[in-house]
Amino acid sequence: MIDKEALLKARLPEQELDVDGGTVRVRALSRAEFLRLGQIEDVGQQEVYVLTRGLVDPQLTEAEVREWREGALSLQVDAVSTAIMNLSTGPAADETGEAEEGR
Repeated sequence: MIDKEALLKARLPEQELDVDGGTVRVRALSRAEFLRLGQIEDVGQQEVYVLTRGLVDPQLTEAEVREWREGALSLQVDAVSTAIMNLSTGPAADETGEAEEGR
């Protein structure tokens, strides 16, 4: 049985990525952040939201994310955004071996 302190402790996975000759550190979105993301209708604003929350080092403001997107290749920004979303949703069911029928 897990105790309350352990249950409430943040444990969001992180990952380092190679980007443009250097590395960045990203983390998964929390469940609350993930649910708020679903309330944003504009795709561009969704990406800004994901990057401002999931990019740990360097941490960027909304204005800085927009500036980065203006000067970066789409592939670079997409790689970071995709890594954050992959961490947020966890491994695919077939990778964990815990898939349940009907899911």
